[in-house]
Amino acid sequence: MKVTNKNLTAVIAAFLTCGISAAAPSTYSKSPSPTMGFSLGYNEPAGDDMVIGVDYMTSEMEAGFNFSAEHNLAVKEGKSDWNQASTGLYIGAVSPLKGNMLFSYGIEGNYTWVSSKTDFEEGDAIDHNPYVVGPYIGLAYKPNAHVKLFTRIMPISYETFGFDAGSANANAKGKQNEWEFFNEGSMGIAYFYG
Repeated sequence: MKVTNKNLTAVIAAFLTCGISAAAPSTYSKSPSPTMGFSLGYNEPAGDDMVIGVDYMTSEMEAGFNFSAEHNLAVKEGKSDWNQASTGLYIGAVSPLKGNMLFSYGIEGNYTWVSSKTDFEEGDAIDHNPYVVGPYIGLAYKPNAHVKLFTRIMPISYETFGFDAGSANANAKGKQNEWEFFNEGSMGIAYFYG
């Protein structure tokens, strides 16, 4: 994925929003029991899509699964409709900062399943399903026991767009696999029960 003003501005705004409360005294209390919840967010590794997730958190770790899907209607003659579904996972350690701020780090990945590799993007055929993987660092603001505003960024990530080296599909598109630096991230809001 290319860095655009849209996604770079969104990630910077999320970090600044979380960072504003970093000067307040810590009110984060370690919960003795784990908690489950759900989240809604923007996820760059899922292809610049909104995702819904299931999240798990303790006082020292976080983990989650997110999902998005789309059905694409072909408008180009001779091409068929196609579907794609993106699933992401993350797991990491959590450490309290000042105020209600949390710092996290871990590993994150996203895999996109495409129903028809020949009809993908109406003829931009691919050789395999795309994926992204890499470590993340994150900031979160947790104003109470139930709500968490979060942002995660991958300082380094590996992304494959679905093209095998030297294939006819790769040669036709001029695509390559990429090592990316501060180019993938996510932000959103989570609600935890109990």
